[in-house]
Amino acid sequence: MLSPSWRFLNIPNLLTLTRVAVAPFIALNIAMGHFFNALLLLALGGFTDFLDGILARLLKQENRLGVYLDPAADKLLILACYLGLATAGFLPIWLAVLIIARDILIVSGVVFLKILRVPFKMLPSKISKITTFFQIITALSVLAMAVLHFTSASILLLLFVATALLTLISALDYIAIGYRAYKARC
Repeated sequence: MLSPSWRFLNIPNLLTLTRVAVAPFIALNIAMGHFFNALLLLALGGFTDFLDGILARLLKQENRLGVYLDPAADKLLILACYLGLATAGFLPIWLAVLIIARDILIVSGVVFLKILRVPFKMLPSKISKITTFFQIITALSVLAMAVLHFTSASILLLLFVATALLTLISALDYIAIGYRAYKARC
């Protein structure tokens, strides 16, 4: 039997930790111009994001660590990709800033509600899951274009606009969720 300190190390959480581990290597590979390596690492990270939640439910291994670790790993993966790609000039800086600002807003809101001792469950919304999916697809597409030395301005514009809109909608959704939790406490 596992000791209490090891009970959180299950397959879903190990997959989530894989995202944490590959994130800095994605940014490093982008900075070094190794776009194929960055693409493979991001594909691995995206796949673990898809797989960890499914396995947690199927194996009945959902736990408190996973609830916090999964969105943190997503944010770190997205941060590494978008900072790396924006710095390398492959996507607009405004998009990276928007995505990072949304994540700062979410984390700040959670901290604010915790400080006020407002009870709430930290669960990703459906729009947030769709947003993360689009953010990963956009970064994968940009990296694939860099690898293939192919650029389509219309595809990139569509991806950037869709990702930006979903990011804004998701931010507003989290603001509404936080506001409802705060008002329910009052």
